[in-house]
Amino acid sequence: MENIITLEYKEELRRDFTKNYLKIIYNKKTEIYNEIYLYNYEHGIIEITNGVKTVHRWENEEEAQSHSYLNRRYTATFLDGEINDIELEKEIINELLKYLGTIFIKKEEETIINKMLEYIRKLFFNTLPG
Repeated sequence: MENIITLEYKEELRRDFTKNYLKIIYNKKTEIYNEIYLYNYEHGIIEITNGVKTVHRWENEEEAQSHSYLNRRYTATFLDGEINDIELEKEIINELLKYLGTIFIKKEEETIINKMLEYIRKLFFNTLPG
């Protein structure tokens, strides 16, 4: 399994509260991305597994509130169902790219990330940030 590379980058606002997270599982030999997982605490999640993309956005405050007493007192936000929103995808990716621009990334990892961005652009018809 030496050909499988797992890269993880995590930005925390405070301990145990993740702002941005990127996970890539990449096969160096076949140059296939087995999994790409992009998370942003404000916007949502993009997950690409074996070439299949799913996108989820976070509920807004209004959606999170309910008519029950407990939910009014202890509001929680969850991921909405799967959506198709290119603007949301751009926001999630841009936030992750901003974060990645602030940290040191090894040359080989940077190459894998750049290839990942190209893969995403091809997969989604060049609709993502350049």
